[in-house]
Amino acid sequence: MGSVLAQVTAAVRLTPPTIRLAERRLATACPIMARLIDTHGPCRLKINPRPDVFRSLAAAVLAQQISTAAAETIRRRVARAAGGGRFPNPRRFLNTPPDAISSCGVSAAKLASLRDLASRIDRGDIPRASALLARPDAEIVALLTATRGIGLWTAEMFLLFGLGRPDVCALGDFGLRKGFMRAFGMKKLPATSTFERGAKRWSPWRSVASWYLWRAAESP
Repeated sequence: MGSVLAQVTAAVRLTPPTIRLAERRLATACPIMARLIDTHGPCRLKINPRPDVFRSLAAAVLAQQISTAAAETIRRRVARAAGGGRFPNPRRFLNTPPDAISSCGVSAAKLASLRDLASRIDRGDIPRASALLARPDAEIVALLTATRGIGLWTAEMFLLFGLGRPDVCALGDFGLRKGFMRAFGMKKLPATSTFERGAKRWSPWRSVASWYLWRAAESP
């Protein structure tokens, strides 16, 4: 599937204690990761304490190919169009006239994706976040990417930031590849196979390792 995904079945979520444990294990397993941890300090991954599958993924769909500020403006407009201050749940979204959603600045493709996502969740094809916690990562990815407009990267970001899964590494993420390149002193972005092999040493804490790679990519 082109990603490094943990095949876990237990309801595991990253918490401050597990993140601290991950830092210690990563520093022991990899000198380069130890240097990144020393440079950037404690990992500050922000995990959604109460993930909502529809709202999280809908926000990701709305943000595709536009700025964060523009996506937030559209999200607020959709919430108002659906009759509330908060982004609607799947049933309320489906009951809102499509033209009202389109008038908020939602493209036809994104509207189709959002309606497909809302329908799947409303039917129970995609369960609530609490039920997803007990499923393996790869199974969750398969469920989400069957939805129109939900790609692998979006599913992986939901695994990491929504469900707090500890061993996610999005191999196609440009920032992670750039961070890997800088951390390992490479002259060009690594091939996917190279990145995958290098990331294996960080299992089962690749989500925390990803945070440090993002920091490396942002460093001067």
